[in-house]
Amino acid sequence: IVSDVEQRIKKVQALQKLHHPNIIRLLGSVYHPNPLTFCLVLEYCNAGDLSVALQHPTPPNFFFHVATSIAKGMSYLHNRGVIHRDIKPANDLLDGKISTGIFSVKVTDFGVATESKGRNDDKTAETGTYRWMPPEVIRHEAYSQTADVFSYGVVLFQLLTRENPFADKSQVEAAAAVALEDRRPPSPAGIPTSVLDLINNCWTKEPDERPAFPSIIERLGSIETSLSPDEKEWMETAIGHHVYSETFEERKQRLLDQRKAQEAKNNKLKETEDKGKRRVFKRMFKNRKSSYF
Repeated sequence: IVSDVEQRIKKVQALQKLHHPNIIRLLGSVYHPNPLTFCLVLEYCNAGDLSVALQHPTPPNFFFHVATSIAKGMSYLHNRGVIHRDIKPANDLLDGKISTGIFSVKVTDFGVATESKGRNDDKTAETGTYRWMPPEVIRHEAYSQTADVFSYGVVLFQLLTRENPFADKSQVEAAAAVALEDRRPPSPAGIPTSVLDLINNCWTKEPDERPAFPSIIERLGSIETSLSPDEKEWMETAIGHHVYSETFEERKQRLLDQRKAQEAKNNKLKETEDKGKRRVFKRMFKNRKSSYF
């Protein structure tokens, strides 16, 4: 318990040093030895997290505002030698009024964050969340800050589709597809080439080939200003561009419904067969009874 507390205190001390408009601000912490209590007090963001926002229509320029904000926050973290290790929409908080386009984005949840001592120096089994996890982490290989870039590329995919990566698969199936088959989520039809190239660069299987966040920020600005009117209209679609016809949960429910329907059909057939057997038995019994008199 002592070592765990010391580790948490060290984490608080690290968070206290983080000051950036796109990083959640630590306001304080609470520790009590008995009963053991430890919690953080963070700044309040009234618009919830990005995963919730993606379930509703969004204003124009939503993609570039969110993508650039997250990239700026991550660039700051990496410059300070921090690897987040769990970049996903649920860990990006929004503050302001989303419908007006006036809101800020703040990277949060540093529960599995760690310090980077150098290149490909960290090795912790399955740190993060499977659907956003880079192949080298899934395979328990050494990794570095480029692991965050992979996860960021998946978030870019979600900003366009409003769907979870590999939504048609379970978490384990998604991990196997990335780590063993080198697969990625499908691209939505009509995606601008420049945006697709950026995403592909971010989630490439070769960690050293992934761009650093300062480069990503620069590319986002260049892409935004070079889009054609049709591409800009495509990017600003309020409900995104879906790529999955059926999610894993929907497929699981459909198969469950099919199984229940088959079981009901089998039960009905069995009931019909039982009724038939009872009628035959009654006739046989009646015939035998009449033969005794």
